Amino acid sequence: MDDRGFDRLARAVAKSGSRRGIVRGVAGALALLTVGLRAAGASQTGFLGPGEPCYDSSQCGDTKYNAMFCDSNGFDYDGPLNCCAYESGYCYSDEGCCGSLTCVQGSCIDTTMRGLALQEQCQYDAQCINAGDGVLCADNGGFVPACCQVGGYPCYEDLDCCMPNNCNAGICG
Repeated sequence: MDDRGFDRLARAVAKSGSRRGIVRGVAGALALLTVGLRAAGASQTGFLGPGEPCYDSSQCGDTKYNAMFCDSNGFDYDGPLNCCAYESGYCYSDEGCCGSLTCVQGSCIDTTMRGLALQEQCQYDAQCINAGDGVLCADNGGFVPACCQVGGYPCYEDLDCCMPNNCNAGICG
């Protein structure tokens, strides 16, 4: 209630003069206050978390790292739409990732993605071309994990090789 509203209420109570009028005024003020508080509380119900059923993206709360969206998370048991993150979004479980994305180490990842070349950023070995055949997702001396060759495999430059190897005469070693 603002200052003007309070002043009007005080004047109305003072004008009535009788005790019954004052009681009616106070009861009316309390009723208005109660309705106002309920309306304010209804608009501040909070947000839904990752994987929770929703019908609109405005219901979904953002995580510390990214926005959440109301979309299918690929699971039938929890309803057609859920708050979820898109690729590279933060997650706690697979239910918090949209579509067919999988939660891998706190990030929504497309596990069907294969074929990253040497030096390309990766999250796990299976993403790299020739994974398991001398190629890993590991430290290659860059700032992020990348597809790289283990020792004894061919290379063109040092970043093709997993640490601590360097490219010497076309071979990681």
